[in-house]
Amino acid sequence: MSIKKSQEYMILGLLFNGPMYGYEVHHYFKTKLDRLLYTGISQVYALLKGLEKKDMVRCKTEIQENRPPKKIYSITPHGKNSLIKWLRTPVKNIRDLRVEFLSKLFLIKETKIYKVYELIDQEIELLEKKSDKIKKVEIASKNDFEHLVLKFRLSQIDAAINWLKESEKYLKGVSQ
Repeated sequence: MSIKKSQEYMILGLLFNGPMYGYEVHHYFKTKLDRLLYTGISQVYALLKGLEKKDMVRCKTEIQENRPPKKIYSITPHGKNSLIKWLRTPVKNIRDLRVEFLSKLFLIKETKIYKVYELIDQEIELLEKKSDKIKKVEIASKNDFEHLVLKFRLSQIDAAINWLKESEKYLKGVSQ
């Protein structure tokens, strides 16, 4: 999945808890998500406009005295349904753990839409299945280079599974 999609879902997740001004959305990204998903203010407004076109976000203009009007953004039922579906779906590629999975983890903890441990367990299960498939291919492989590539992929999957298990333990410790 692209970073842009993760940014869009992150905005939907922020709006899930209530309407926000575009600047508030940007401020949230800047103060809480900068290490994970840098999103500049112009990007935030472009993403909000795109989400509005997809009927995932609604915009209401608030008139102010002696100041330019403010736009208040809220999530639509279509946006909520899309967000919930996305949050409940494990990432398909190991490279997507870094942005997409961590975005989901953050939003699940913020919105309480879904159980964080269920997502982690789903992800571990998916990776274990991938590992089993690769091991079968590796056993049958006669090519030295292919063998090295498969070993590399297996080590990445093992590292990801270990990280997920450690994360789950950490989160259980934090929540107690």
